[in-house]
Amino acid sequence: MNFFIIAPTNIFSDIPSLREKTVRVANLVRTLLIFRARGLILFKYGKDDEELYRLIEFFKVPSYLRKFVFKKEKALKYVGVAPPIRAFYEDSDFARYGFVVKSENGVSYVNIGLKDLVKINSIELKEKSLVKVVREKEKWRIAKKEEDSLFGFELIFIEDLINYLNKIKNKENIIFATSRYGKEFSLEDLKSLNNLVRTKKNIYLLFGSPKEGLYEIFKKLNKNLEEYADFVYNMFPNQGVKTIRTDEAIFGSLAILNLLIPKSI
Repeated sequence: MNFFIIAPTNIFSDIPSLREKTVRVANLVRTLLIFRARGLILFKYGKDDEELYRLIEFFKVPSYLRKFVFKKEKALKYVGVAPPIRAFYEDSDFARYGFVVKSENGVSYVNIGLKDLVKINSIELKEKSLVKVVREKEKWRIAKKEEDSLFGFELIFIEDLINYLNKIKNKENIIFATSRYGKEFSLEDLKSLNNLVRTKKNIYLLFGSPKEGLYEIFKKLNKNLEEYADFVYNMFPNQGVKTIRTDEAIFGSLAILNLLIPKSI
């Protein structure tokens, strides 16, 4: 079972400070890695947030490669104050991200954070590009598409949320919307969902923005949320704060659903 998170591009529109946003984005990336989410899908809503996109890309990259991939820029001014991500692939002996240092005559040399560069034979890679490599029989090779789950989550941007939901609404997927106006989530719901996912491949978790929940967003889109979501749940019926931030809701929802849903590596 794979988790995919769908959220608006203005997910952090309530944060005026780049310093605070940097820390919150780092924690979001860490949340997605903790629960092995396969994708973060951001749908266009409100103003574009180039800082957000850049920060997500930065924190997705292992710390040992960041100085090679990123230059000094305004959006990355406070990355040093963010907590370390420590994704499992940073210390892995069998799957790592690499930075192509040199490629010629059918051979590529890749920095994967070890003492020496690794040699990838029979293939020329684009220099200064990021690649995914897997260790096999004491040698490193380029990872196959089916091994992508070893390397964290994919970041996807979509222009039209409704069109995207129509595409993914099928027998293989569950679209799970979160709202304070939804049905209160209970242990019985978790047990029922656990039985249901045995016949499904993916769960898409749909979240609103800091100032507008999903019902408000869908009303602006002249659509009915229930027509596109298989379930609409209030995941925090006993909340002790006025509003729950979207990144907090993502962490809490994944923590709850992770209890009974088997995850594949």
